[in-house]
Amino acid sequence: MPREADLLCLEQGEMSVATYASRFKYLARFYTQVVSKVWKCIKVEYNLRLELKSVVAPMCVQEFPALLKKARSVEGLEGPF
Repeated sequence: MPREADLLCLEQGEMSVATYASRFKYLARFYTQVVSKVWKCIKVEYNLRLELKSVVAPMCVQEFPALLKKARSVEGLEGPF
């Protein structure tokens, strides 16, 4: 059950999109509920950093690989702040 809780509490924070996605995929293996493609997208999108989420969310991407690709692309456009 601790890994399920880790999945539900997982946020991107300072992780790169690739690291966040990898951690999400790892923890999702231990989740006992049915995980749909849409649920994965909603969960990952909701917990992206605000600057990424504000660009990616309006795209309404419902395919997990496509969502990660879009988030990585936006992340690559971020400059030093």
